[in-house]
Amino acid sequence: GSSITHGGPVGGSPSRTWAATCARLAEVRLTNLGFGGECMLDPVVARVIRDTPCDCITLKVGINIICVAALTARSFPAALIGFIQTVRDGHPNAPLVVVSPIWFRPLESNKPVSAPQFLTLVEVRGHVKRVVETLRQRGDTQLFYRDGLELLGESEEDLLYDKIHPCSEGHHLI
Repeated sequence: GSSITHGGPVGGSPSRTWAATCARLAEVRLTNLGFGGECMLDPVVARVIRDTPCDCITLKVGINIICVAALTARSFPAALIGFIQTVRDGHPNAPLVVVSPIWFRPLESNKPVSAPQFLTLVEVRGHVKRVVETLRQRGDTQLFYRDGLELLGESEEDLLYDKIHPCSEGHHLI
């Protein structure tokens, strides 16, 4: 995940981020690989996840890639499929939840670059959902999609203290 996953920048405690809260509620040990501004579906990160013992996996993807126009409508789905398949090489049966971006008004319907190949967040969420559906149809029954807007959507925009990062209450909501 991105800085939203690693919990920064936020005034609260690292033990109160959404990832830490979910781990505590599920009674599991957390290894948080959230990278501020750097969640780009890098193959080396997929290999680290593949090689790290775990019981379940959550991938929160999309916001960093779209903010800097790192991938396009053609390359984003392929990168996500490759990332998931690499993780699956080491964890073929672990529940794996792929979460699309939470609300971020500036890029919901606007592309970061005015060219048809770049994506809005609405389009990113559609691609993430279709990738998960496709892999499930091909037999990955332990792969799940979660729409980030169900976790923190437009009506909770006031919980984004800088319009992109959740405040402590936003992390608790997620």
